[in-house]
Amino acid sequence: MLYIKEAPDKNVTCYEALPLLRTFIEAYFHLTYVMSETNNTAIKEGYEALEKNSHAKRAAKLKHAEGLTVEDMEFIEEYQGFKMPREYEFLDDMRKLSAKTNQLQIYRTHYTDLNSYIHFNPSTVLNHGQVQGNKFIFNFNETQNREDYTYIERVIYALGCLFICEVNNFLNNKELEGKIGNLIGNIHKEVFGIKD
Repeated sequence: MLYIKEAPDKNVTCYEALPLLRTFIEAYFHLTYVMSETNNTAIKEGYEALEKNSHAKRAAKLKHAEGLTVEDMEFIEEYQGFKMPREYEFLDDMRKLSAKTNQLQIYRTHYTDLNSYIHFNPSTVLNHGQVQGNKFIFNFNETQNREDYTYIERVIYALGCLFICEVNNFLNNKELEGKIGNLIGNIHKEVFGIKD
């Protein structure tokens, strides 16, 4: 994400890092859930159901395709009609997952803000470029402000710090805790200007 954001090529914009940032936030919610759930059976069953649910969604779209192979038909038959068990539905819903992991604030302040960049629709077309005269140019924003880049950089670093802290709390490793504290302290000083 930072490589994309900091690319010297003027045709690469920070907009291109946003889908990755959204994926990073989803990964953070899932990791937080896995580390906080004490029932290992629930984790295993939940993610197996999530995988089957993903296959079922693909099978539902695939069944309308032409030229299906025998393997395609077997795949459709295996997963068609699968319903996500109610007790694990939260794994396929980022709002519910963020609420379950006590991360609803991140969902509201960062995750939902990225929806208009991920799910294209005509009302958010200007997120994807700029109109010049009567022509729309994708991925072009002549007036792009450095503050946009700085904001995205700070969000990426802040979520990275949260990610690292969550893993450290889960591992409960005192030796690692000191090293992570120094790393996050350096990020706070260099990125956010926080001294102590």
